Amino acid sequence: MSNHETDVTLVWAHNPMRHFGFLRQGMAGIDFGVNADLTGMSEVEVASMVRQFERSTQVAGQFKRLLFGTPVGSIIVTGSATGVSRHDRKWSIGRVVGGYQYRGSNPNDRHTIKVDWFERTYSEDEITDLIGVNPGGRRSTVTPLATVDPSIFDAETVRGQPG
Repeated sequence: MSNHETDVTLVWAHNPMRHFGFLRQGMAGIDFGVNADLTGMSEVEVASMVRQFERSTQVAGQFKRLLFGTPVGSIIVTGSATGVSRHDRKWSIGRVVGGYQYRGSNPNDRHTIKVDWFERTYSEDEITDLIGVNPGGRRSTVTPLATVDPSIFDAETVRGQPG
């Protein structure tokens, strides 16, 4: 990845209320029942710890992606995975502004990163046009979507009227 590109990562918000919580709290997060602070751990240590709670290597990979694959400056896309039809689903885009934080008292999203969410929401077609990938077909909670020129997120059309 050059200095003129940034990664775009999908972090599914399980339902519309969780999506709203991400936006209201200025973060994106995951949980999977992993009740341990992962601060300061290496990727290998994170994978080992996550597997103690959740035996899936796929889930361990999602934790590694959140903690190590979404650096400050990268882009996050989120939408509600359930509770609304695909046609009615709204998507949000934000820029990562802070690294990993463990929130042990939050039972839904103990493992978070700080995100500055853009003001508007987007349809699935708008997201697809913007980043070149349809996020709706992804099933993993945390998954890479694309690598793009970050200037596309500075355009007035991105911050324009709510979708």
